[in-house]
Amino acid sequence: MSKIANESTTIIVDTIMGECESIISEVEDFVNEYEFTTELDDFESIRYIAEELQSTIVVLEVDVLTEEQKTSTLAEAESLSIHLYQTIKYEVDALTELELFDYNCEEFMNLRDSINTIRSLFV
Repeated sequence: MSKIANESTTIIVDTIMGECESIISEVEDFVNEYEFTTELDDFESIRYIAEELQSTIVVLEVDVLTEEQKTSTLAEAESLSIHLYQTIKYEVDALTELELFDYNCEEFMNLRDSINTIRSLFV
């Protein structure tokens, strides 16, 4: 978490909230477009993890948090971002193995860009 300690709380919250919104929107759009594919049930878990990350990180906007609480929240957010990264990677790989979708389709690239932006805050 060394890099994140150098960023302002506002930048961290705004970046994560915005990128999670992009992920959520991308998943919803993708699922709506390909609703005929039952293999998307697990793909939707990406959305739920992104929502959980948002609800975790939003508490950093509260000015009354102690440094210990901020550190704990950032550690939890980092853990969720790793889980989100792994889930995106696994689900994209799983769907492309079915040969229904191309690994480089725009939606998948957008998901990877968003999670990479989030993960770059922590590394």
